[in-house]
Amino acid sequence: MVKEDIVGHKRQLQLLEKIIERKRIPHAFLFEGPEGIGKKKVALWFLSALNCKMKEGKGCKECSSCLKIERLTHPDLYLLEPQGDSIKIEQIREAEKILQYKPLEAKWKGLLIEDADKMTVEAANAFLKSLEEPPPWTVIILITQSSDALPSTVRSRCQRIRFFPLNPKETKEILKKMGINKTFFVSGSPGLILRFSKEALDLEALISKVRKGGIEAIIEISEELGRDRNKASAFLRMLLPYFRDRGRVESFWKILEIYRFLEEYANPRLCVEAALLELLSL
Repeated sequence: MVKEDIVGHKRQLQLLEKIIERKRIPHAFLFEGPEGIGKKKVALWFLSALNCKMKEGKGCKECSSCLKIERLTHPDLYLLEPQGDSIKIEQIREAEKILQYKPLEAKWKGLLIEDADKMTVEAANAFLKSLEEPPPWTVIILITQSSDALPSTVRSRCQRIRFFPLNPKETKEILKKMGINKTFFVSGSPGLILRFSKEALDLEALISKVRKGGIEAIIEISEELGRDRNKASAFLRMLLPYFRDRGRVESFWKILEIYRFLEEYANPRLCVEAALLELLSL
């Protein structure tokens, strides 16, 4: 994998390049930013650059190390993600055992923890030892939408790098590569758009349905999206640029407030319903 394959995040990539050039690799990073914008891809590039056999510090598309990391098949790359709704202490203990062994092929062994903010309190506390005294060949990257849910003891032991939504041009570039040509709105998160596409959810069609069907359509859509909190959250986040791009500032702030209520565990169905009602005013 090469840096040029990554769309956006130029400042973050430059920072990581400088870290490699200085040969002072922190033992733990915290990649923080919205869902679906490419944090994991940047993490994989960083590990590729550290371990590349042909262009150390840069990464390539040819050596066995880079190819295995890109395909997620490298024996020295360990991925950890939530089981169900959380990352449990048993998962952390298993990862810690794996980290104790020296790399089989690579110079650096990588541990990527996706949705790190979903670690249980017990898991986070158990992980502190690895963050304080990691094996010298280990690079740990915690990936999260928000670090606020992580204990301060975890955050303070990581070098935090913040990521931001992609601009419209960058988002459209990625969507084009994905084969998605519907760009009537741009959320800055290609991953979310791709997920909606895979789930056969067409925001444009939903909006049209609301305008034609009124309250009955709103109730039907709210019940459907309200069954899944993550889906409801993604839907609200994608409505934000829809209103913003149309200059509906008041509506934008209303949707943002609804989204914040959802993040505080308000009822997903009611939040989606309130957001869809705002569409009737367009």
